[in-house]
Amino acid sequence: MRIAYLCADFGIPILGHKGASVHVRELVTALTAEGHEVRVFSPNPSGSNNLAAALHAVSPDGLAETCRRLLRRALPGARPLDKEVRELAFNLTFYRSVRNELRSWRPDAVYERYSLFNLAGLALARRSGASIVMCRRSGGRNRPDGVRKGIVRFGRRRADRHRRAAPLCA
Repeated sequence: MRIAYLCADFGIPILGHKGASVHVRELVTALTAEGHEVRVFSPNPSGSNNLAAALHAVSPDGLAETCRRLLRRALPGARPLDKEVRELAFNLTFYRSVRNELRSWRPDAVYERYSLFNLAGLALARRSGASIVMCRRSGGRNRPDGVRKGIVRFGRRRADRHRRAAPLCA
């Protein structure tokens, strides 16, 4: 089975040493050991570890950072929101970049390590006709509950499968 593993979270260095990085690599290793062909797409491929699959770096191409800087200038007190603005702006870049890869490769499934405000994976799976599995980590405690819950519900309703990452490896 061909599986596209999407991780649009800037804070997860795929080849790094953080717990979330280890979770990504271990799951990819397990999937490839079972004979699946896996490709990983991420804006943060940094780190020194190995990955048992092809890793595709998705460049933010300046749009997301430009939006973030504009928000900081326009609303100096809005620093807690600048990462969310960057993530929202990055959706379009991530979607366009990964869409081109998925068109030619045609995965059977899309596995998305979901992070709040990154909704491109759902659209990519639907567009490619692949099933989508979303892995949602516990978190989002700094976001307003109504916004966080609304986005999580939106993702759950559109995913073919939904699972919560184990607390020790999320």
